[in-house]
Amino acid sequence: MKQFCSALLFLLVVFNASSSHAAMQWDIYYPSSKLLFEGTASGTAFTGTFSVFQASVEFDPKKSDDARIEVNIDIRSAKTGEKDKDEALPGKDWFNAKAIPFAQLIGTKVRKLSDKKFELIGLLTIKDITHEITMPFSMEDERDAQRIKGQATINRLDYGIGTGSRRTENYVKTDVIVKVDLLAVPKK
Repeated sequence: MKQFCSALLFLLVVFNASSSHAAMQWDIYYPSSKLLFEGTASGTAFTGTFSVFQASVEFDPKKSDDARIEVNIDIRSAKTGEKDKDEALPGKDWFNAKAIPFAQLIGTKVRKLSDKKFELIGLLTIKDITHEITMPFSMEDERDAQRIKGQATINRLDYGIGTGSRRTENYVKTDVIVKVDLLAVPKK
């Protein structure tokens, strides 16, 4: 998949239950949702966001074994709020956003850990490189919606992020935490 679903931006989440009837469908409320990444550069922690994304959800927490998740990410929307980092991120050594503007997560399985805690097993593709990841997440009631929060640690070098002189941990640590914080509202 060369350009990772070129029509979608940063985050598209789709849970598809394979039951005889349709699973619960959800809409993501974007003003209260975000996708973040955290790392350490020159010994200082930083946080970045992917600000452009779309999401749709089909997921029945009572039938989590049948779930499927798909996430498409517009890498070009990555920002840290720090000028040097924001200028470097789209470049070839980092995200190579001009050539490969999208990343993708396809969830292959969701395991129920407890009443409100789950674990997503999926394939994460960044810069046309794919690896399996595990992302624990929770669902908590928030008014008439569910707050979905999860995080996973990835090794940036596994995806060719930060090549050349930035390849070693002397400048940027290899572990990066990806965090998802979504407000999901049931479709009527």
